[in-house]
Amino acid sequence: MDELKQQFYEVMHKYQKPFSEEGVTANLTQWYEQKQGLLQLLRKHPLWNEKELAIVFRVEERREIDRITVDETRAAILELGRRACTDDTVYENFETALRAATADYARIPNEYRLDTIRQYGGIKCAPGQKASRIINRLCLKFHLDQIEEETEAGEPDNRYMRTVRPYNALFARLADALNPAHIEKTAVLSIHPCDFLEMSNRDNTWSSCHCLEGGGYRGGCQSYMGDAVSMIFFTVSDEYTQDFHTAPRITREIFCYKDNVLLQSRLYPTDLEDQKTLYRSIVQQAIATCLDKPNLWSLKRGKDTEPYCESAADSNHYPDYEYGYAVVSLLKGETDYGKMTIGSVARCVCCGGEQKDHRSIRCTECGSMFVCKGCGKTVHGYGRYTHHSTLDALLNQKALVARNRSIDVQFRVNDLSAVKIDLVDLTVIISNTLDNAIEACEKLPVQERQIYVQVVLNDNELFYAVRNRSLPIDVSSDRLPVTTKENPSFHGYGLQNVQTTLAKYHSVYAMDYADGWFEFATDLPNTLIS
Repeated sequence: MDELKQQFYEVMHKYQKPFSEEGVTANLTQWYEQKQGLLQLLRKHPLWNEKELAIVFRVEERREIDRITVDETRAAILELGRRACTDDTVYENFETALRAATADYARIPNEYRLDTIRQYGGIKCAPGQKASRIINRLCLKFHLDQIEEETEAGEPDNRYMRTVRPYNALFARLADALNPAHIEKTAVLSIHPCDFLEMSNRDNTWSSCHCLEGGGYRGGCQSYMGDAVSMIFFTVSDEYTQDFHTAPRITREIFCYKDNVLLQSRLYPTDLEDQKTLYRSIVQQAIATCLDKPNLWSLKRGKDTEPYCESAADSNHYPDYEYGYAVVSLLKGETDYGKMTIGSVARCVCCGGEQKDHRSIRCTECGSMFVCKGCGKTVHGYGRYTHHSTLDALLNQKALVARNRSIDVQFRVNDLSAVKIDLVDLTVIISNTLDNAIEACEKLPVQERQIYVQVVLNDNELFYAVRNRSLPIDVSSDRLPVTTKENPSFHGYGLQNVQTTLAKYHSVYAMDYADGWFEFATDLPNTLIS
């Protein structure tokens, strides 16, 4: 269990989720107790991998052109085109070229279509070139890859905005749909707890409501993890040979088994019947092998599946199988077919108690806490992990101060392990600006107290920004606002030090105040300056 606990911790660190040793232990204990039946059954398979807690297969898959997905993704790409194109004429040219590239659902467009694409799209197209490559060149020509969207992520009480570029995922989906292929993949039938947590891995080219990063049913991961019947079947690239829970999923779906009944739920990202049939046959064969019985099954669909499954009370998962996606397989030759209960009451990852909010993986009553990577003990804080111990400690300490003063503080950080900037200098800048933001928020009603912090390392620069609610501030002097505390003679030197430190790095900063928000931002070269 110690190894599973560490792997669970790593997932929490990855998604920057508050958690405790007690909460993780409660989740793993429920998982272990409930999955014993499945564990003993699946261990009988010759391809069982004890370390991965899964049966691992090699899958050969023939993929045909998916016309429905082509139509859906083309429509979404056209919407992006409307936003990217400067006027109606430009958009009409883009639309004409894109429809020509996809009109016949052809892997390779004919010469007539190529002429249309050249004329309206303004790009070169060689005969015999794949439609997907032409489409990508066309979309880049019209700058669809530059369109950005803001999406919410984080816990319900600790939300932050994440910038994404939707074109990349849309194009990947369209390219897959247009290119028939013979594919070899690794398939995994797993009961590993982290495979449930990562069922919608953020590194996927697609997402679902069970993604820990912003998914509306992220609490459902624990509900599937903690029941007695659910398994997760997913495919990954050949390059992954172990630690499958860390790998981006190509496809994923939930299977459930009890008493000669096998339920197959929705297949993500696209519920294609050919793929579902292939994956169902693989799992049927695996279960029959474990049972040492003939691989013969009869199928039930639609309303005929209802006698064989139900959702657990107070479970947090999204029941796709209740909305037309379920396929139930009944083992032939048997007369005793049980009714399975899918899902379970989830356990809070902080306190280990019942957690009934499908939008979260922890209780609203629990304060922010995390397991320190350094000492391994549960400590209080927001659990922001930058892979830089000093910055982790600083950000978490300031977040805790803010929270104790009823201030909503949200972070956007990335891997800061490669930061070379002098730690004293960084502490001066971050500590003093955050102290200033906290002080400004304290003057406001509780419901208005908000701080947004960004610490992001890109290439050879560190971007740092603080945006906070504030009473009106005069920024015309191009000086950081001084303290308004009763004894200013004892304060203000910290902010002067911020400006002195920035000058040392030849870094400029920007300040602004508008509509009740103060913002400070700067870029620092990622180098050590003595």
